[in-house]
Amino acid sequence: SQAWGLVTYDPDIKTFKDLAGKTIGGTAPGGTPPTVLNAILKGAGVLDQVEYIGGIPPAFGAMMMVGDVDALWYGQAWKDPNGKWKTSAMPMHGILNYKQTYWVNLSQETVDKVNADPANGFDISVMTVPKGAISVPNAPSTIVNPPADATCLMWNNALTAWDTTEEEVVYELLKFFAVDNVKEWASAMDYQESVELLAE
Repeated sequence: SQAWGLVTYDPDIKTFKDLAGKTIGGTAPGGTPPTVLNAILKGAGVLDQVEYIGGIPPAFGAMMMVGDVDALWYGQAWKDPNGKWKTSAMPMHGILNYKQTYWVNLSQETVDKVNADPANGFDISVMTVPKGAISVPNAPSTIVNPPADATCLMWNNALTAWDTTEEEVVYELLKFFAVDNVKEWASAMDYQESVELLAE
């Protein structure tokens, strides 16, 4: 499980309701927010009051830094097995290092509206990222991430297989994701490399 949501450099954007008249960036192409964000914006009553810009992760840092978007649907954090909060190097480290970053809080009221809407076909829940829990490489000492307890969407990921999948295939996939790929992935997500990629 990880916390997922909107990050912003604007301290006045505290909740999803504060996004009225603002521009949001994220991964879905075109001008339509992805399914869950769409439902949350609708639940907060601002769906028709925001502009959505689609992009790709390497460009997200620049979108935030130059002000193309007021908030970005890519804030993420999770606890590792040792209980330490982390976030992905690209693009989050660059975003968090550049300027004090705030997390747009997901209220229980909005969650209840999303879950009560039968058109959604899914339920959501929140998890809290504690104040100052996220340590970012090279961040100035004045930057605290997050600067206050942040309530975000709980986002669950899982690797699944059909019950008819051969056991050897399941084993090899698990080995790849849990063992073989870990070192290579960690290297690929090196902070300096992500900064250079962002600069390109």
